[in-house]
Amino acid sequence: MLFYLPIALTALATTLYHIAQKSIVPGVHPMVSPVITYATSLVACLAVVPFAPGGVTFVRSIKELNWWLSGSSGTESTSPHATWSACSCVSGAWS
Repeated sequence: MLFYLPIALTALATTLYHIAQKSIVPGVHPMVSPVITYATSLVACLAVVPFAPGGVTFVRSIKELNWWLSGSSGTESTSPHATWSACSCVSGAWS
């Protein structure tokens, strides 16, 4: 039964997001709703972290992340283009 929980949560979150998008006052910047939505989600996720199952701590998991998206790839490669070589969008070919 827990299999359906992520599906139901995704459907509920999507519905609430679209309702929030439609209720924005016309004079407000369009990015306000997504920023508030993601900030609320971040706070909710961080509140649940201490109760999450697993043997690895949250802080240790953060340290072990692959940070190549943020530009600090660490010691995995000495070439700045090594992580982008597999990305077809760099050469302009979106195939």
